[in-house]
Amino acid sequence: MIIEFEDLADRQEKVLEALSGFLGINAGKFRFSGPLHANVSLKGEKLPAKYDGVLKLGAPVLRLLPESWKARLRNYLTPRHRTFDKKPELTTAEKEAIINFTRLDILALSELTGKDLSKWLEIK
Repeated sequence: MIIEFEDLADRQEKVLEALSGFLGINAGKFRFSGPLHANVSLKGEKLPAKYDGVLKLGAPVLRLLPESWKARLRNYLTPRHRTFDKKPELTTAEKEAIINFTRLDILALSELTGKDLSKWLEIK
């Protein structure tokens, strides 16, 4: 089964019903909490992924560290390392390179699924 991101983002319940049917499980047990697309890195505060939850779990240990180490850790763990004010954009050259690299795979997937994926080959 192939699920397109757009379908998952726009039609979560229908995708879940189809996926549940494909897997032979009951979709009724799943609940939806709202839109999935929420990039907290954009104008948000996000710690480096490998440190998610470390401050809470490591609080007792942090108290034992020398002040110089604590300062370094706090500086590294500040949210600015995974946030940005403006959504990054690929250059036209980068987009062309990605399309050229994936062109054969996109064409093969289009043939396999019977879906028109020509929009994936367009540079916007």
